[in-house]
Amino acid sequence: MSSSPTSRQILIYGHDAMLLDTRRMLLEQAGFLVKVAIGQDGVRSLLGQAEVPYSLIVVCYTVPEAEKQWVRTAADASGAPIHQLTPLVLPAELLRQTEALVRIQQVHSKVP
Repeated sequence: MSSSPTSRQILIYGHDAMLLDTRRMLLEQAGFLVKVAIGQDGVRSLLGQAEVPYSLIVVCYTVPEAEKQWVRTAADASGAPIHQLTPLVLPAELLRQTEALVRIQQVHSKVP
């Protein structure tokens, strides 16, 4: 793809380390630069350290609703859109949705 790696930077947030690691590997194989956060402190730290804004924040279904609200607020402040996963998302569907959302974000970030 013609996109630079930093324009395909994704933050994944959840509570199940095994699910997060599996999703990270899948997205990295598709060419995304992926950071993983477990817990609000991890999200705060990664958002604060990002030299380039994240193209997308993926929130796993393991995150309680109260934390999802907090992540939405943090994402709004960073300008990154959020993608909320459902429990039974298949790998091919995760890739398709992620590609589409990142593409949309890239188009919107180029509009003056």
